[in-house]
Amino acid sequence: MKKVADLLIGNEGELSLEKRVYNFCVLLGSALTFISVIADWFSYRVFSAINCVFFLVWLTSYMLTRFKGHYRFVVPVTIFLLSAAFFPLHWLAGWGIEGVMPCYSILFAAVICVVMSGRARLIMIGIHIAVQTLLILFGNRFYGAISEGITHHLLQVDMLVHLTVVTASISAVIIAYLVSYQRERRRSEALTTALSENYRQQLYYMENLEQLVKKLRSERHDFDNRLGIIYGMLEGAEADKAKEYAASLIGASHAHHSIVQLPYSMLRAMINYKLS
Repeated sequence: MKKVADLLIGNEGELSLEKRVYNFCVLLGSALTFISVIADWFSYRVFSAINCVFFLVWLTSYMLTRFKGHYRFVVPVTIFLLSAAFFPLHWLAGWGIEGVMPCYSILFAAVICVVMSGRARLIMIGIHIAVQTLLILFGNRFYGAISEGITHHLLQVDMLVHLTVVTASISAVIIAYLVSYQRERRRSEALTTALSENYRQQLYYMENLEQLVKKLRSERHDFDNRLGIIYGMLEGAEADKAKEYAASLIGASHAHHSIVQLPYSMLRAMINYKLS
């Protein structure tokens, strides 16, 4: 099941949360729109050309984003079509505020908040709420002119206020959560980067320390050999040769003792070690 889900909407390592949510929503929208076309045909023998067009739009959007990666251009266009065309057409065709589209309006607002970001998200939320408000006002004027009832007008106005407040509130909560989530994710990524860099530096120091230990062992071995040579010369009563050999060793030691003279002890020791 997970492999199928990763194939259809993408996995966490491949795509961000926003892109995976968009893939899921547009794929679900394609399936529901297709089911609506089939249901209209079998129930009423009516072929819904509008639903067919939107089915092709959602499916094309899914293909372009999921398998082509064109999120930057396709997502805003699709969201705009959702709020400015699909939503009002189905609102008007489905009993207006007394139908099911007011419920889906809240879902649409939530999807917009998740899949978009920055100024574009605020603009699209504003467009969606404005379209919703105009539809309610249009329904109030149209049906109010037919019924001419004060109760109907009050009901429409009450529904307008509540639906607008609920949509705006849910949008604000989701945006606040996503902003906090993205901030924490950036902090986590920065901490992971810092830890990786610290680990890399420690690994570098450990490698240098290992090289230093090997060098000290080698120098200890050479030192033992030189002591053996000096001891052999002294045993053979060759004091002058031993003295001359020791002097050459001392001269070589002074030559490598301080190749670079710097006032900073750590930097001087590191450079001298590297040069030696």
